[in-house]
Amino acid sequence: AEYMGDVEAEKRRRADIERYRGFLQDKLEKYVREHGASTKGGTGQGASWDRCERNKVSNGLMEFIYNTVKVEDPRVARVRGTVARDNEHSRYGVLYLLGNIDINMDMMGIVLEGVGAVGGALASGFGTDYGE
Repeated sequence: AEYMGDVEAEKRRRADIERYRGFLQDKLEKYVREHGASTKGGTGQGASWDRCERNKVSNGLMEFIYNTVKVEDPRVARVRGTVARDNEHSRYGVLYLLGNIDINMDMMGIVLEGVGAVGGALASGFGTDYGE
């Protein structure tokens, strides 16, 4: 029974923390909308912590607290996780491809390839009859 009481107390403590986190997040969002709004009539559009005087004075502490307590939308968090994982996998793919590249610095081959590319472009441009 004593153990069950600890579990219930822990659940209540976690619920209190989440309630306070939500309260603090709401208050800080309201503050940045009111005091960090651009000059568009104070509607909160374009609100930024850089425009809040109290955040500047506290050397970014208000923004840090907001970012610490901010609860991200689960859908956004899932998309961010997927994008991060996909970016990581694509980096490995690019590294694999670049790891197997053989770079040949043969100057004659480079010159011939460039002349061929320029010649092909000129031939396609001059060889086209635009009159028809």
